[in-house]
Amino acid sequence: MLWLYNLPNWLLCLLILVVFTGGSLVGQMLTRPLIRHFATQALEDHNEAVGAVISAYGVFYGITLGLIAVATWDSYDAAEDLVVKEASSLAALDRDVAALPEPTGTELRHLLRNYLDFVIDRAWPEYRRGIVPVGGEPLIDAIERDLVRFEPKTERESVLFQAAITQFNDMLEHRGARVASIDNGLPIVLWWIVLVGAILNMIFLYILRIEPLRTHMLLIALVSTFISFMIFLIIALDHPFVGELSVDPTPFEKLRARQMAVTDRHF
Repeated sequence: MLWLYNLPNWLLCLLILVVFTGGSLVGQMLTRPLIRHFATQALEDHNEAVGAVISAYGVFYGITLGLIAVATWDSYDAAEDLVVKEASSLAALDRDVAALPEPTGTELRHLLRNYLDFVIDRAWPEYRRGIVPVGGEPLIDAIERDLVRFEPKTERESVLFQAAITQFNDMLEHRGARVASIDNGLPIVLWWIVLVGAILNMIFLYILRIEPLRTHMLLIALVSTFISFMIFLIIALDHPFVGELSVDPTPFEKLRARQMAVTDRHF
């Protein structure tokens, strides 16, 4: 389903509206003669009972849909938090290694800048297509290799080295969680619940007897449009790093433009 994320948001929303709202209205027009022919008397005698059943189902389905939407938003918010934490750890690591003696400090800052450029310029565009790019691990390995090779000679250097190791490990932890979350999404069983539940909701509305026809059609259009917007929201947020509505690299970009700007370096 990742191909949906290649569409701009307005087109994705329009597509969902056409499928669900348009499909619901077409289904109503096609099924109304059959329902009226085979169940006219039953509908007239038990319309209130049918309405009560539909209301109860609508409440349960609405709660389920709302909980799923909240879960996707929580996942999106957690992904944003991971990006902020990783950028913060990277900034702290850059400050720590900058205080190390030459040439170690300059070399490490150069490697950190290369990693930052990779994340912003190469990795993020691939993330938005649902792809984890190759190239990040060698950069991490190079930073780790230069960092652990440094041997502190004074107490001050030892303190700075320990702080740098701590920030490097924090950055690795946040990076690992970020990369792992690229493929995160709702389980397929929840998508079945969302889609089948929406179809059942429309079928129940078909059974309800409402006159005149335009009032019935208006009710179906309103309910199906609301469901369509909810499904659009869930799809848009389901993969936090994929598509137009996705987590952006703003914390990394701010770090590159300020603390780790090229003009501040003397490589």
